[in-house]
Amino acid sequence: MAIPCNGNGNGKSDRPLHVAMLPWLAMGHIYPYFELAKIVAQKGHSVTFINSPKNIDRMPKPPKTLEPLIKLVKLPLPQDKNKSLESMCSPPTWLPFKTTMHFKMFEIIRAVMSARDEKTGEIDKFDLHKAYSGCDLFLLRTSRELEGEWLDYIADKYNVPVVPVGLLPPSMQITDQEKEENNPDWVQIKEWLDSQRSSSVVYIGFGSELKLSQEDLTELAYGIELSGLPFFWALKNLKEGSLELPKGFEDRTKDRGVVWKTWAPQLKILAHGAIGGCMSHCGSGSVIEKIHYGHVLVTLPYLLDQALFSRALVEKKVAIEVPRNEQDGSFTRESVAKTLKLAIVDEEGKSFRENAKEMGKIFSSKEIHDHYIEDFIAVLQKYRKPSH
Repeated sequence: MAIPCNGNGNGKSDRPLHVAMLPWLAMGHIYPYFELAKIVAQKGHSVTFINSPKNIDRMPKPPKTLEPLIKLVKLPLPQDKNKSLESMCSPPTWLPFKTTMHFKMFEIIRAVMSARDEKTGEIDKFDLHKAYSGCDLFLLRTSRELEGEWLDYIADKYNVPVVPVGLLPPSMQITDQEKEENNPDWVQIKEWLDSQRSSSVVYIGFGSELKLSQEDLTELAYGIELSGLPFFWALKNLKEGSLELPKGFEDRTKDRGVVWKTWAPQLKILAHGAIGGCMSHCGSGSVIEKIHYGHVLVTLPYLLDQALFSRALVEKKVAIEVPRNEQDGSFTRESVAKTLKLAIVDEEGKSFRENAKEMGKIFSSKEIHDHYIEDFIAVLQKYRKPSH
């Protein structure tokens, strides 16, 4: 998050803060920030947590002891134009360090089409640079261990402090439902995981917001089958009846795989020793959870932030991205199978698995993340808006 304020960095630090939070409107973003809100409240500060009415209704209530300090506010959404597309498909040359990160043509096209007004065909332009230039402070859900050079670049470009809040790892986010060892779903899942070899199972999940097309689902399923690997696939879309797996898929793979069509306790599954790697759309929250447990990633990004996050992790050699057609984003079952085997079992992918385990030690370090939280609170105190 970026903070526009009028403070000069000399605010008093002896009074409780009032922090407003407005995370991105997807639940994968909301839950980590809600946990951050609770941490801030535990330290005696009040938090106003703002989001859409629908999302606020879906959120859990704050703990009783923190209810006086956390206020949930419903903000109704308002009703719903430059560079060539090609120029956005190459690594940036204006960075002070080398990177291979870039968008692909199909990702740009999808983003443009989704932003068009259906009646006029026009695309609203949001000047991100202008918005950032008006901020006095950047607070970002990341860590220097993961993106240090990018944090330094932002600080230099906008000449403002850039403060990593930490990754808000899943150890801070386990829900009451996931704590329940006797939950019938978990009992059934654990029994199956216990029957598998250590580090042999691929966990496959694409989050709650992403809707796969039938074509992509079909190729993905055939690719998983072709890989021959044990798998646990969390696929709630099937329960909604909007998509269908290839005929006979579940029967052909029932001896080595599970297609789970309801809510799955993801954190408990990821913590199980049978999991050897994960396939993901590369949403930031999802990635943090998976690398927290030291799992190598096979990525299949769909949205713009997911695409860049995927390529950042590929640069770190903790993830392998499924090859796709650069123009339309299509992929083949063969590319899915080959990438899965490379990441999970092939000797060529061993270094990726080892790198993921090492990064997992950083992601799961309570000491590191406690330090980030303390710095975060201290910076808010320093840059608080003076009272009049």
